Amino acid sequence: MKKIIINADDFGLSHSVNQAIIDVYLRGNLTSATLMVNMPGTLEAVAMAKAHPGLSVGLHFCLTEGQAMTGVSSLTDASGRFFSRQALIARCASGKVRQADIRREFQAQVDFFAAHGLTLAHIDSHQHCHMMPVIFFAILGQINRIGVPLRLAFANAPLSLLWRRPVRFFKQAVLICMTTLYKTLLRVPTNDALVSIHDLDKHEFELADYTRLVAASQGRVVELFVHPYQLGKDLHQLYDGCWEDHAEFIGKCHSEYQVLTGQDVVKQFNGEITVYAKI
Repeated sequence: MKKIIINADDFGLSHSVNQAIIDVYLRGNLTSATLMVNMPGTLEAVAMAKAHPGLSVGLHFCLTEGQAMTGVSSLTDASGRFFSRQALIARCASGKVRQADIRREFQAQVDFFAAHGLTLAHIDSHQHCHMMPVIFFAILGQINRIGVPLRLAFANAPLSLLWRRPVRFFKQAVLICMTTLYKTLLRVPTNDALVSIHDLDKHEFELADYTRLVAASQGRVVELFVHPYQLGKDLHQLYDGCWEDHAEFIGKCHSEYQVLTGQDVVKQFNGEITVYAKI
């Protein structure tokens, strides 16, 4: 029987996202969320997590958005703000990122949990940044010492879609190789599959999209990761000046919120609904 984890990313991003995640949790369609500890909605999310202790909360390790907790470093610009994901990849590839800076920032984000009275349930990352080899190998020792489960990203987009996007096809092939290697080096539990309706070539979603993805997934431990967003002014303020870069993604997240709060998604799955701590 599959063990199915339903995790919401971006907890702490903003009030609209925080409230959407709690709405989905109260609807019964969520088992866990991962917290961004460096964003405008972080402290509100901490309070919400404490008010709903049944919600398992992990770290959404962030190196690509917001202010660094450790100040200016090779990961940030002169104001201490993280570079974009594309810029981070380029800086890692050119050797401009120091592993010591990655380790220091990772530890600061992990320590946030104990400092704010939260139990760290598992670890993943914003935009899967921990899957980059430079970052993964920088924090591998810390992950193994901390001992909590880690989400791994997997190649899971439909083959028909990948053939139409050769660059993405290549990236997915590389990801398969890296994930296989990472599993051999980790001494903590991990998932066997990671699925999201954002991998589908559509903008609005329905219940059947979730059931098909989970049913088609391979392996014993499957994480369905979701991004429920309400549409609030706080998101426009957060992305003021670059809204066009985020509008499509946010629209999909709102569509996901509507499905996850409108229907009993969990009841459609054939498997044990669980959290990372129980795999």
